[in-house]
Amino acid sequence: MNPFKSFQNYIAAQKSISFYFLFLGIFLLVIAAVSNLYSPEDAFYGGLFIGSLTTGLLIMLGGFFYRNFNDKLFISVESNYKKDKAIFLNNETNRMEKVLDDFSSFQIIFTIIIILAIGVIISFKIPYISGICIAISILLIGILLIEAISKYSIDHYSEELLKAHSSNFILQDTEYIS
Repeated sequence: MNPFKSFQNYIAAQKSISFYFLFLGIFLLVIAAVSNLYSPEDAFYGGLFIGSLTTGLLIMLGGFFYRNFNDKLFISVESNYKKDKAIFLNNETNRMEKVLDDFSSFQIIFTIIIILAIGVIISFKIPYISGICIAISILLIGILLIEAISKYSIDHYSEELLKAHSSNFILQDTEYIS
C-alpha cells in the first residue's frame, strides 16, 4: 500500500478515537448526573459528581482538540507529501517512532495513576476524595481502552512506513529519461 494512503487511513482512525473521547466524556457526565440525582447530600456521591463532571468535560474538550490536531496534521503532512516524498517519508517515520515511544510511557503513567487512586481510596477512606478517585480511575481506564483500540492503526501505519523505506516508493510517479 502507498504510505500516504496508509496515512489517510491512520488519520481517519485517529479521528474516530477523538469521537471515543467524546463518548467517554458523555459517559462521565451521565455518571455525574446520576450521582447528583441519587444522593446529592452524600459526600461520596458529591465527590463522584465533581470528579465525573470535571473529568467528563476535560476529556470531551480533549477529544475536540485531538480531532482538530489530526485535521492540521493531515494538511501539514499532505503538503510535505506533495512537495517531496523523501521528506514525507523521513518526517513521518520519525514522528511515528516518537508516537510509539510515547505510547508506552502514557500507558505506564496512566496505570500508575489508577493504582495510586485505588490506593488513596483504600488508605484514606474519605468519601468525598474516594468519589473523585473513582471518577479519575474511570477516566483513565477509559483512555487506556481507547488507546488500545488506537494502537492498531498506529502499528499498521508504522509498518507501512518501514516497508516504504525498503521499496521504490520515492521513485514512484517519476518519469525516467532513457
